Amino acid sequence: KPGSVARNAFLGFAKRAGILEDSTSAMQWLAACKSGSGKVRA
Repeated sequence: KPGSVARNAFLGFAKRAGILEDSTSAMQWLAACKSGSGKVRA
């Protein structure tokens, strides 16, 4: 599935970059981006 590939790629990048603290919060962030206008909110 394209979604799972993108998710795994993002998680892998986040882990390497040291920005992934909680995978659950990362998934919520990704879900918010998909359902939103595509713009990243701070």
